[in-house]
Amino acid sequence: MNKKLVSIVVFFAIANPETIKLVRGVVGKWVASAEGLPTTAGLLLFALIHVLVADFVLKLVSEKKSATKDYDAVGREYDLDEVIDVPKYISR
Repeated sequence: MNKKLVSIVVFFAIANPETIKLVRGVVGKWVASAEGLPTTAGLLLFALIHVLVADFVLKLVSEKKSATKDYDAVGREYDLDEVIDVPKYISR
């Protein structure tokens, strides 16, 4: 999955005014107004939350990609996609 796409999806989930109101109810009124507009401190908090959540999701996605990795008899790691050298351009 594209890193930019993951970051965009996480941003829209976190920057949603309803999410901001939810966090305001949990953390306190210093995060945002009742309308869901974040304060300066709230923006810093949401930026930190965005970085942590996006990093977590990207690690989950990269773990699924590592399913193509294997180990030889000695224990060295190699990528099956690199072993099977498929040309990037295949004419049909």
